[in-house]
Amino acid sequence: DAGTNKMLINDVGSGKWEEVNLVVPKANYGWPDFEGPALTDGYTDPIHSFSHENGTPLSCAIVGGDVYRPSIFATSTFPSEYIGKFFAADLCNNWVFTLDTETEELDEFYDESDALPTDRKGGNTLDLRSSPTGALWQLRRDKVDGTNASYLYKIEYIGSGAPFIGTQPQDVSTVAGTTVSFDVDAFGTKPMSYQWMVNGVNIAGATSSILEISTVSGDDENKYK
Repeated sequence: DAGTNKMLINDVGSGKWEEVNLVVPKANYGWPDFEGPALTDGYTDPIHSFSHENGTPLSCAIVGGDVYRPSIFATSTFPSEYIGKFFAADLCNNWVFTLDTETEELDEFYDESDALPTDRKGGNTLDLRSSPTGALWQLRRDKVDGTNASYLYKIEYIGSGAPFIGTQPQDVSTVAGTTVSFDVDAFGTKPMSYQWMVNGVNIAGATSSILEISTVSGDDENKYK
C-alpha cells in the first residue's frame, strides 16, 4: 500500500481457509501448523480469513488483491470511501469484496451476476489490480461460444448507479418456424426492471432480460428493443 507503506498479501490456503495477511518482520503466520486464525500465542493471525465452508462469502482461492490508491492525477476514481481499501477477488466464486484493513469491515463490491455479459458468466478470476488512473483491472478466464479464453476487464466508477445497457441486442436472421431470442445486458443499482417493445409498443409480459419469439413467421419481422 503506497499510502501507508504496508505490505499486504493474499495467502492461498489448502483445505479450509484463505487469508489476507499484513507482512511484518519475523512474523509467524502458522503454516503448516495452522491455516486461518491460529488464536495461539507466538503466531500472527490474518487481518481477515475467508472460509471454504462457512460464512459469507465462501472462498476457494484468493488469487487477486490490491489496495485501491489512485494517483492524485487520476481522471476517474471510485468514491473516497474506497481509497485505502483492500480489494480481494476469488478464483471460483467470482466475487470481489473490499476489506478495511484497520477495522476489518468487509463489504461486497460485486459478483459476476452484476458485472459480466451473459455469455461470460461462470468463468474464473485470475487476478485483480488497482491502477493509478483510478480504474481496477481484472484478468479472467471465461468460456465464450464453447471456447476458453483470457479476458482483461477494466472496472471504472460510473456515478450514481443509474441503469444503462452494456450489451445491446443483436439483429437476428432466421427461417420461418424456428425460435429466436434477443438478450440484453444491463448494469446499475439493483433491483432493475425490463420492458421489451416492438415497433415502439410494449410487449405484454416481456419483462426479463431475454425476449424469445417462438415459431417465427414473416409477420415477426419488426424492430424490437
